[in-house]
Amino acid sequence: MTEIGGVSAILDAATIGDFVRTNLAAEDVDGRSVCVIVPDATRTCPLPELLEAVRDALVERVTRLTVVVALGTHQPLHGDRLTEHVVSRSPKTRA
Repeated sequence: MTEIGGVSAILDAATIGDFVRTNLAAEDVDGRSVCVIVPDATRTCPLPELLEAVRDALVERVTRLTVVVALGTHQPLHGDRLTEHVVSRSPKTRA
């Protein structure tokens, strides 16, 4: 398995996008429905950038792309808090 980043690394959107695109290119998802399960707000990662890269890599290939936030026993995320958790604030972001 290929890895990028690390505890002290800061990844830019291009690096994340290239990594996600390369790794998802080999997956047999064409014409399928895909569900992506993401961590809640108690985990640290560049989640908006990761989701944007996943969306960009799969949008033309899948019939449906669903994102589920794994809250478990943590506080629910609603409205603006949920949006902030999963949506990038970069100019490239699409609603």
